[in-house]
Amino acid sequence: MSNDEKKFEHYVNSLRFDDAPSKEHQDKLEQQLLEAYDQRQPAGDAVEPVSLYMRKLSIAAGFLIACGVLFWGIDKAFITRPHPDFIANHPERDTLEQIIENEQAAGAERKNLIAEMSDIWKMIRNEDADALVSVLGSDSIARSVRLWAAGHLGQFGNQQALDMLDSAILNLGVTDPNDPLKVAASEIRKRLNLPEMQAPAKSETPSLESLDE
Repeated sequence: MSNDEKKFEHYVNSLRFDDAPSKEHQDKLEQQLLEAYDQRQPAGDAVEPVSLYMRKLSIAAGFLIACGVLFWGIDKAFITRPHPDFIANHPERDTLEQIIENEQAAGAERKNLIAEMSDIWKMIRNEDADALVSVLGSDSIARSVRLWAAGHLGQFGNQQALDMLDSAILNLGVTDPNDPLKVAASEIRKRLNLPEMQAPAKSETPSLESLDE
């Protein structure tokens, strides 16, 4: 290698290339990124990424809490869990056991029947005549359970309860004297020394002969 070639190689090796961006260039890139992000936010509602994440997290947590409260309320209001010893400690244990036997309830049906009687017993203790009249007129509740409730309503029902019973009997067209509604109404009448309800008089339909005259 000649002396000139050695000098040229030394000159090339001595050159240094700085490819790192300058401070001004870095600041410019950062400003462009911030402007691009600001343009994606709705006007007048700029939200930092961390704040947006926390907002979504708080909404989700609030939704879960609301669902928990809702399900707890439904559970307390509609799902009855009678005390395990409800039947054993009940003052009318023999009557309730007879009802279960009459309905031939076992397994899940027995649990549902006991829960039903537990709810009705609360109505009886609270002397809730309105609720009991609804129970007596419901075909979805076992007849033996309704008769049991009818006996209790007959013991404390007043004139207002009797009016509700009479109205239900007329609206439902009840004629069977052994129907729970009829039984409860009859018991109240006996206790209040009232006459039995008279069946409404049938309207007379004019005969064809009378129409021809």
